Amino acid sequence: MPQILVIDDEENYALMLQNLLEERGFKTQVTTHPKDAYELLKKNNYSLIVSDYRMPLMDGAAFLKKVRGLHPRLPVFLVSGVMNTAELVKVANLGATRVYEKPLDAEVFVGQVLQFVEPEADMGNWDQHPIESLKKRYSGQHKAAYGNVLSMLSDQTPCAVRWIEQLFYAWQQSPQLLLVEPVGGEGTLAVHEMERWEGFPRETIVLDSLDDLSMERITTRIQRALLDDGPPLSLGIPIQRQIEADELAMLQQVIDSQSGAESVSSKIRITLVASRNLPSHYLDAVEAHLSLRRVVVPELSGRFADIIFYLRMHSEQWLPTRYWPHEYESSLSSRLLAYSWPGNVEQISQWLRYLSDVKPALLDETAFDAFLEHIGLPVPHAHFNLEHAMVEQQRRLLIDAADAIHGSVLDVLGGMGFDTENLPEGVTEDDFELLFPQVLSSES
Repeated sequence: MPQILVIDDEENYALMLQNLLEERGFKTQVTTHPKDAYELLKKNNYSLIVSDYRMPLMDGAAFLKKVRGLHPRLPVFLVSGVMNTAELVKVANLGATRVYEKPLDAEVFVGQVLQFVEPEADMGNWDQHPIESLKKRYSGQHKAAYGNVLSMLSDQTPCAVRWIEQLFYAWQQSPQLLLVEPVGGEGTLAVHEMERWEGFPRETIVLDSLDDLSMERITTRIQRALLDDGPPLSLGIPIQRQIEADELAMLQQVIDSQSGAESVSSKIRITLVASRNLPSHYLDAVEAHLSLRRVVVPELSGRFADIIFYLRMHSEQWLPTRYWPHEYESSLSSRLLAYSWPGNVEQISQWLRYLSDVKPALLDETAFDAFLEHIGLPVPHAHFNLEHAMVEQQRRLLIDAADAIHGSVLDVLGGMGFDTENLPEGVTEDDFELLFPQVLSSES
C-alpha cells in the first residue's frame, strides 16, 4: 500500500502535514528524528519522503544523502524555512525532488504529491480513509496543532481551527505576516492573540489606519525597539487602500534593519491586516516585495459556534450584565445565528454597542432589525431562520468534505452511514435537508 513518510523535529508541524495528507486520502507515517526515519526506510516501502531541512544532529542534506544510498530514485520533498543558494545547490546535486519554503501552500503541495503517490481508493475502508479524519475534525475531536489556549480568537469550528493553525505556522516562520481578511474580520484579534504565543512581553500597537504609520509616536516607538536594549514591539497595520511608495519604503526599512535576526527573536513583528477587497495582484506584489507570509482569514458566516463565542466575549466588554435588557425572546438567538454577519466580528461589536446605547427593555427580533436599519444594512426577509442557515452551511461542509477526499457528496454521506445506494429514483444530494434536526429541538 502506498505510504508517505513525514520527518520533522517539530512534532506539531509533522502532525499538521499528516492531517493535511490523510484528509486527501494518503496513508502517512510520522517521525520526529531522521535516525528513526532511516530505520523505517530499511523496513518499509514508501512512495514519497517529506522531510524538514533544518533538524538537529542530521540536517536535510545529510538525511537525503543516506536516503539516496538506500533508494536512489525514491521521491524526496524537502521543506524548510529559508535556504541559501549554497544549500539549494547542495540538495539539488543530491537529488532532492522538490524543495518547499514554510509555510506550505497546501493546494500546490498536495497537487505535487499527487504526481508521485496515488491516494487510497477503497471507499469501504473507513478506518484508513480520510473520512475518519473529517469526522474527527467536524466532531470536535481534532487536536489543534497550535496547542495553545486561545483568549482572543475562537476555534470552535473546523474552519476556524484550520486558519488559526495556518496562522500559527506562519507566525513561527516569519516576523512579517500578511493577513487577508473580509470586512471587519478577525485580523486585529489575531495580532493580539499572537502576542500571547511568544512567551515574553512585547508591546502591541494596532494602528487605526495606514496613515498613522508616519506619526511621530509610532516612528519613535519603532526606533526605540531597534535599540539593543529596546523593548520588543508588535505592530498591527490595517491596509484598506494601496500603500504609497514612501510608506512601503518605511516598512521595507524596518524589515531590513533586523534582517539578521532569527524569526522568533526579531525586535519588531509587523502584521499587515489587508482587506480582501484589494486586488489580488496588488496583494501578491506587496507579499513578494516585503517577503511576507500570507494567511487568509475566513468569513464568520455559517460558523455558528464561533458566532456564539464572539457574542459572549464582546458582550462582556460592551454590554455588562447590569445593562442587559429585562426581557429576552429566545427567537432572537436563532436570528443572530442565522444572520450572515457581513461585517463579521466588527459588526458583532457594533450590535452590542448599539444595545448599550439604546438600552431597550425588550430584546427581540424587532430590536435587531432596528439595529440593521440604524447601520444602513438591509433587514433579512421574514423566513430567514436558523434551520435554513444550517441547511446551507451543511451543504457547504459536505461540498468541502467531498473536495477533500476527491469524491462526491454522496460518497461523504455514505461514509457517514447513510444508505446512498438505495435512494428513490431522482433523489440527489440536493434533496437532503438537515441531517441532525434534533439540534433545533427545544429539548436539546
